[in-house]
Amino acid sequence: MTEQLHILEGDLETDTDSTTTADTDPSQELGDLEERTASFYEGATDPPWEDIERQTAAFIKALLPAVGKDEFLDDRRRIHHYQQLDNLRLVDDLDSEATDDVDLGLLFALPDESLLFVGSDPTAKDTRPLFGFVVEPFAPFPAPTSARDALDLLRPGAVREAFARDGDEPDRQGEWWLLPTDKVPTSQVYKPGVDSRPYGPSPLGNHVPREYGFTTREPDFLDAVRERVPALPDSVQSAPEVMEWVHRQHQKRPMPEYAPEWDTIQDAAGEILVRGTLRHRENDHFVENVGDDWHSAQTHDMNVYTADEFDRVVLD
Repeated sequence: MTEQLHILEGDLETDTDSTTTADTDPSQELGDLEERTASFYEGATDPPWEDIERQTAAFIKALLPAVGKDEFLDDRRRIHHYQQLDNLRLVDDLDSEATDDVDLGLLFALPDESLLFVGSDPTAKDTRPLFGFVVEPFAPFPAPTSARDALDLLRPGAVREAFARDGDEPDRQGEWWLLPTDKVPTSQVYKPGVDSRPYGPSPLGNHVPREYGFTTREPDFLDAVRERVPALPDSVQSAPEVMEWVHRQHQKRPMPEYAPEWDTIQDAAGEILVRGTLRHRENDHFVENVGDDWHSAQTHDMNVYTADEFDRVVLD
């Protein structure tokens, strides 16, 4: 079951009963970060950096318990800026002009040697499009030393190659990158239904393309799903029926233990190809349109948390 935590408005106020303040480390001064993140609020003449810090602090304060780091919160006083989170040390910030990926990118270090990345997603429609993830010191890859390195963890290998080769950033909606490809589906072409709500089930979970297909033949896909998901009913005989069944299990609360995660289904599909529009089931992202050419849908395997429209932190 997805864990949800509320970002309480009370957490945004300074506690007048507190007499302690966070020490300021001159080496961690934000310098010109205010100027470089002006795009966070489009069209703002004087970017409200106080609001950005306040919202980011509230998000981090709700995020830390969600990722098992609640021992690093100081509940004795209220938090107004993320610089007041005593156990958080700013390692690096990302120049928002260097990439269209994020409007804001901050990399923090925690006392247990884990790293916390917090960013703002420009593809999100939310007024608080913040997201974050943690890199543990025992992760099976080198720890990022910069905010840019941390952001690269959300870019699959093929996406990083596209950046290096083309210089242009591939299309993206949320965690899904859409790379042009000469491949065509070896399965049937499926239309989950995006003409009206509710949108139909999709192998991309909450991201629903106009059309999709697999690089795995449908019989092979079904065999692979049955091998991975013993609970799949025998009555399920097609790829769209697999999506429908998995989608129904994910709507149950609590979600049944036998229900597979979407990445299990995605692994069975081989490569997922999409074309046309890509819409978000909950309308959390702007519509993306890749046209009538097939694109390979690529994502990462990091656990990323976002702030939803109700100011809760949820596993994306």
